[in-house]
Amino acid sequence: MLAFHGFNRNPDDFMPFGKELGEQYTILAFDLFFHGKSYLKGEFQAPYFTLAELRTVTEKILSIYQAEEFELMAHSFGGRLVFNLVELFPDKVKGIYLMAPDALRFNPGYWFATQTGAGQYIMRRYKQAPGPILSFMRMLPRLGLYSEKAIEFYISQVSYGPVRERVYQLWMGHRKTIVNQKVIARLIRKHRIRFRLFLGRFDSVIPAKAGEKLIRLSGPTASLIYLETGHRVQEKHGVIAGFIREEK
Repeated sequence: MLAFHGFNRNPDDFMPFGKELGEQYTILAFDLFFHGKSYLKGEFQAPYFTLAELRTVTEKILSIYQAEEFELMAHSFGGRLVFNLVELFPDKVKGIYLMAPDALRFNPGYWFATQTGAGQYIMRRYKQAPGPILSFMRMLPRLGLYSEKAIEFYISQVSYGPVRERVYQLWMGHRKTIVNQKVIARLIRKHRIRFRLFLGRFDSVIPAKAGEKLIRLSGPTASLIYLETGHRVQEKHGVIAGFIREEK
């Protein structure tokens, strides 16, 4: 099982899952870029990561462990990498376990910031002078575009300079790996991939209803499980591991 943590977190989030599921899985948990010891180096020195590079890295990992198939787990931003891997290896992925994953729906702010020249310019300026952008973000709940709690969460995350730098690096580093949910759902249905989506009922970042459409499009092998928690769904590791063990 390949596991990917969320923004500003680390692979230690999956230590409890290793204890719970160690008899069923070998779990490999990775640092996201700009979070730890994973770096673009050697043949990968572009300012961003591509799907072709993700394929190459994953094939090397599978070769090292002599694995013909694998499963995936992720929390928050790590969900983007899981969706990318489903697109790249639909015939090898046998199970998906996502906890409050990012990219469940189209995010216009993320798309503008990463896919347009104007958005990238604003992001660069935002690193040094965040005031105007933070003021704009505070207007979004009044326009009905985001919930007030979600904006409060985002602002609390980026009020500290080094965290803003990390947001910029992570977003720009993954700007060539945009997720198409309809493609992902079609692949899950076609290859009958087991898909479990765990969402926090009180999550202000990923609304509880955000995954319903994806689950519906993904077909009979997909299901949505609500947990009595907020965005840190991974902290319900005992409950989630119980679901996984029952299916093994």
